[in-house]
Amino acid sequence: MPVDPTTWSPFRIQVSNFKEGGVAIGISCSHMLADLTCLASFIKSWTLVHRNLPITNPPSFTPLPFSPPSPPPLSNGHAKLPPPQQAKDMAKATFKFSSSTMQQCLSNVHHICPNATPFDFLCALFWTRISHLKPLKNNDQTHSLSICIDLRKKLLKEPIPFGYFGNALHFTMLSLKGEDFGSVVSAVNRHLVGIEEEEIRCAIERLGSSNRCMYGEELTCVCMEALPYEAKFSDNEKPVHVSCHVGNVAGKGLIMVMPSCEEGLARTVTVMLPHEELAELIKDEAILQLDPTTLLSDI
Repeated sequence: MPVDPTTWSPFRIQVSNFKEGGVAIGISCSHMLADLTCLASFIKSWTLVHRNLPITNPPSFTPLPFSPPSPPPLSNGHAKLPPPQQAKDMAKATFKFSSSTMQQCLSNVHHICPNATPFDFLCALFWTRISHLKPLKNNDQTHSLSICIDLRKKLLKEPIPFGYFGNALHFTMLSLKGEDFGSVVSAVNRHLVGIEEEEIRCAIERLGSSNRCMYGEELTCVCMEALPYEAKFSDNEKPVHVSCHVGNVAGKGLIMVMPSCEEGLARTVTVMLPHEELAELIKDEAILQLDPTTLLSDI
């Protein structure tokens, strides 16, 4: 039976066993249904049950405290979504930055942003380098970035439990003009710290009242701190690598900053850009001087 591209199944799981040993587990779902933290929590709970251990973060199906509108109506078990936008010829590359490298990077900006995090630094790095590849449509040299965070990590008056099953992503826009790199790192840090609860409430209400795509036209940087590297099906084996892919990315591109299997300050960054821009980015000296390991690349 042909698949209707305007519908989606809620959850898909695929397990692949390799002849040489090892197993790959793939999970996919619509971002309007659940976010990465939700999927990571599911995988970790799965491994705990497999090892006959109690689940540390039981799933919570309590609605968000912001009372968003009801989800889109169902039809034959599927939610009807608008036809997907025509994506550009996008390519993807994944870079791994070691813990020692990130420690040095944070030391270099400590004088201007003592509380900088690996996400602040890498968000600023890839934003500034990608901005050099994109022509500006305005005359004031202003660059804009959509930053996505997980509200479970945010200290709210009504906190969202880590086990919340659903989507708790928040998108916020930051615009800067002609800043030096250290100032960009500091601006990202201040912007995220300064997000207020009323802004979050209004954004969730807008999201719940429309069927729009999760990722818009602006260049977007996503903070993904919940990858399940601590999930273990046996006591002495942890995941070798965790990767993420967002389908039908359109607009100016997507940057995903994630933990690495090395743990500590090490981070993995996956970038999706138009093919010709990514070909230039992987040769960028400001990135290469940090000696990243290129794990995957479409170039």
